[in-house]
Amino acid sequence: MVHTVCPRYIDGHRGERKLLAEGYRSALSFYDEVPNAGSISFVSMGTGVYRWPLELAAEIAIEELAKSKFETTAMCVVDEATRNTYQQAYDNLTSVNQSKKV
Repeated sequence: MVHTVCPRYIDGHRGERKLLAEGYRSALSFYDEVPNAGSISFVSMGTGVYRWPLELAAEIAIEELAKSKFETTAMCVVDEATRNTYQQAYDNLTSVNQSKKV
């Protein structure tokens, strides 16, 4: 099991975005320590008591998880609305990456 620290969202002007991204990167760096691990899973970090706006948290998570070296990287969510938000963040990132290739 990998554990990472999730920063509290205060107002979005205190470096929170960078700190949440670093939390995901920290967990993903586990791959370098145990390259035989084939998969890693995450929860929607910070979107409960730490008060991260779901859309912002999803955007940051998807940007970082897209860099994963693991064979499988999964996001585990509790409901359809959260799944849709993460799917939209993924679709947005995919469309941005596609437009950069043109």
